[in-house]
Amino acid sequence: MIREYKDYLVDIIDAIEKARRLGSWYDERHLSGRKPSEHEIIAHTTVPLMLALGWSEQLLAVEWEHIDLAFFDRTPTDAQHCVMICEAKRPHKPLESALEQAKGYVKEKQLKHCRKILLTTGTRLLTYRRRGNEWQLDGYANLMKLRMNHVIPRGVSASATLMKLVPARVGG
Repeated sequence: MIREYKDYLVDIIDAIEKARRLGSWYDERHLSGRKPSEHEIIAHTTVPLMLALGWSEQLLAVEWEHIDLAFFDRTPTDAQHCVMICEAKRPHKPLESALEQAKGYVKEKQLKHCRKILLTTGTRLLTYRRRGNEWQLDGYANLMKLRMNHVIPRGVSASATLMKLVPARVGG
């Protein structure tokens, strides 16, 4: 069965709405009773969103080599096929604090084909793209408040950031 674009859009909207509901629930600690772990963020918000954006389970690896979530352009899921990694932080933690950790993983694991780093709290996503040996901020999305024009990075929209995370844009 061939899926139409509208089917993908419905899946993406559903994943965003699910992340929003869960994010609100986590924000109301008296409802959840606790802070979510990074593993929970990955399992309940990040993986569903990535699946909706077109990643397959076979190309995603949770807790791969101590990396919260690794993305591959093909199997086998080894270092030479890793094109993106994701580091998760608990809600309300500064995402920028995870960048050095993620860059360290790319260097330590010798992920030569890793083109993108995704940092997330589940509802906030920050992306960096490799340019030579440097990592440059190239996207931001706050799923709780989707915007078309962010100040940092200047002029970046949430929708453009999400579209940069589809497999063809990351792996290509």
